[in-house]
Amino acid sequence: MLYNNLHLNQIICQNCSIQYFRFNSIKQLMNNIKDAIQCSVDVAQNLNLLNNYNVTHIINLISNIIPNYFPEYFHYLSLIVYDNLTFQLNDILNDCFNFLNIVKQTKGCCFIHCEAGISRSPSIIIAYLMKFYNYSYDNAYNLVNNSRNICINVNFKSQLMRLN
Repeated sequence: MLYNNLHLNQIICQNCSIQYFRFNSIKQLMNNIKDAIQCSVDVAQNLNLLNNYNVTHIINLISNIIPNYFPEYFHYLSLIVYDNLTFQLNDILNDCFNFLNIVKQTKGCCFIHCEAGISRSPSIIIAYLMKFYNYSYDNAYNLVNNSRNICINVNFKSQLMRLN
């Protein structure tokens, strides 16, 4: 099965057992937010797709296991975010916000990715929507979840809810 030229792989989230499809659903999110998008590592490896969405910057949340594939084409922020019950998002949010502020000032577009695109990168996008667009947690979560099934771990969820 193909969707936007990407193969759909059915996956079951280990955290919450929901089934989701690993695919590019960038377009739906970009109907609302033009300067930041998120998905899985599959898209991070696809130069044509990144160019099609006018990506200028990339936040790699798993730089300890996935390289920055195209440093000659994009500005990268490389971070290590663990999808577990102890990682503190506050340790990296200021770096993300500063980087995303540069993206906004230069009228660029930032692609934010983790491995599967269901917990870490959606958490950053939700925090971004809350900080830069004054979304509530629920509204930001619903926007991201409606564009791509997500499964944020309870640790990240509780931290994001405290940002309200």
